Amino acid sequence: MTRVDESAVATEAAEPTEESNRDHLRSLLAAEAGALFMGLATGDVREVPDPEESLSRARKSKALREALEDLPERERTILERHYFVGERFEAIAEALSVSKSWLSRIHARALVTLGAALAEH
Repeated sequence: MTRVDESAVATEAAEPTEESNRDHLRSLLAAEAGALFMGLATGDVREVPDPEESLSRARKSKALREALEDLPERERTILERHYFVGERFEAIAEALSVSKSWLSRIHARALVTLGAALAEH
């Protein structure tokens, strides 16, 4: 199994600036938006939704599919296998020959990208 070097050099200043805090918060919010949108678009519907909700879900699903198609293949694969297939990070990491920690980082980056792409929906 090939492993990717996970060591990272800290590039942040000793005391974060207001701008770096704002950028970090935007990144976190984008990731949360991506995760929330994934849940809304792929969630289990136990009862028949009303027509308005059906239309809303259809639009969200279409936007999600389009945003997923724009992701790099590895990021898309991780999101699809985890959210649509229900695979755990351990299994996906092993299949992709990366550590679980590294996969988690790729997953987080994918959610940020996805959240930013879906922000208008």
